[in-house]
Order: sequence, then C-alpha cells, then structure tokens
Amino acid sequence: MVHFWRIRKDGGLSRPVWKLEGEAAGQNAPMSQPLVQIGGAAAPPAPLRKGTVAAASKDKTYGLMEVVTGKPLFETIGPEDSDDVVFSFSYAFYRETIAFLVTLISVMAVSLIWNAPLEELANPAKTPNPAKAPWYFLGLQELVSHSAFLGGVLAPTLMVGALLAIPYFDKNPSRRLASRKRAIWVFTAFMVVNFVLIVVGTYFRGPGWALTPPWVHVTGHE
Repeated sequence: MVHFWRIRKDGGLSRPVWKLEGEAAGQNAPMSQPLVQIGGAAAPPAPLRKGTVAAASKDKTYGLMEVVTGKPLFETIGPEDSDDVVFSFSYAFYRETIAFLVTLISVMAVSLIWNAPLEELANPAKTPNPAKAPWYFLGLQELVSHSAFLGGVLAPTLMVGALLAIPYFDKNPSRRLASRKRAIWVFTAFMVVNFVLIVVGTYFRGPGWALTPPWVHVTGHE
C-alpha cells in the first residue's frame, strides 16, 4: 500500500520541475528521483532502506512517503478478532442466492400443486357472514371484535413501538439461548397469543362473529 504526501492542485502527479530542467539541459534524469551532484558528476541518490521516509524537496510536486507492508486497509478495519471477518462476496452472496432460489422454487411448486383459495367476484347482494380478513390479519380482527380501540389503535401502536424499542432494551450481543431467556420468553409469548387469536378467528367464529365450534355447521348463512 502506497501513501502519497501533499498532492498539489497544479498537477501534482505531472512531470516535476527538476525533470523538465534536466531535459532542457540535455540530461536524461529518471522520473522516480532527482539527481544529486557527487564530485561534479550527476548520480542518483542511494536507495532508501525499508521503513525510512523520503526527504521533501521544494521542487517536487509530490513525495513518496513509505511503502507499507501488510494487509490492505479494508481488511484491517473491523472487529478486533480478524478471524471472524469474511468477505460478503462470495461467502454471503452464494448463501443468499441459494436461499433465494430454494424459496422461489418452493413457492412456485406450491402454487402449481395447490390452487389459491380465491372466491368469485364480490356480489353486493350476497355478502358472506362472517366476512373474514386474510389469516394474517385475523388476530387483529379478533381484537377489533372485542374493542375497536384495542384492536385498531392500541395493539398496532404497542407492537410497532416495541419493535422500535428493541435495540434500546435488548443490548445483549450473545447468540446463546441460555443467555437470552428474557427475549425468548417475550417473543414466545407474542407468537403464542397471535397464534391463538388467528386460530380462534379462523375456525371458531361463525355467523355474526359468534363463537361457533368448527364441527357445527350453521345453515342459512352464506
């Protein structure tokens, strides 16, 4: 890795002044370093040892400070334990591509084997009773049936607020299940409550949104 020192705005990497003066005098000076006088004869200076810094000259438009050995900068920036750092390409890219293809093929296979439960066009003269939302909204519909404010305002606001507040309360970086019992219990309780509400709204709600066992068929309500 090479560090350049003081790149000037007037053509910092152009041909330096001493090179132009040397060409005007008929000398063929190398571009990499200026000439020095040794006993009346022009000769290049001795090469610098590793780790030394080149001296600045007022005639130079740029200075080569030092050649640094080791890893590039983009490899050194990261966690202290560099063994845990890998490139996103190709490690993560291949895995994400495989996950995308598996998901796409699975969804296409399910759509080809089973037809989507689509009903006929809506008829205002013949409305279903009860009219149920999609299954992923049935939990909220169940809450709305008890209280419009609870299911339509309070519950969604609390859920969104909890998601926004998670980074401020859950600061444990550990990935071990034994050290994250509180977070696991909170998430499990949320999923169980949501699952129960969805099951009740799907299978135990009949005409007029009354509690009806799924094995009881109520006639006269379409």
